Amino acid sequence: MTVWAWVGLGVALATGLRAAYAAVRPPANFYAEGIYGMRPATHAWYAIIGFALAALFAISSVQHAIPAAVLLAVAVLVAIFYFTSYLRGFSDEE
Repeated sequence: MTVWAWVGLGVALATGLRAAYAAVRPPANFYAEGIYGMRPATHAWYAIIGFALAALFAISSVQHAIPAAVLLAVAVLVAIFYFTSYLRGFSDEE
């Protein structure tokens, strides 16, 4: 398994685990669910995508036809989209 695959596996699992945790707990505040649309279903979709990417990284370690660098780019993009959704709720703008 390459270094890119290990890093990608970590990013994908971190995103999937955090999203799965957020999907089963109550919303943090009104803005997260009511204004920014981070409902439990949204968290569940991010969890599914994160775990699917983690599985693809595991497969890429065996099947070298799936490039780990491309998967890493996708995993980082998904993680950025997911984790920055929390930042909007903490801005001072109204």
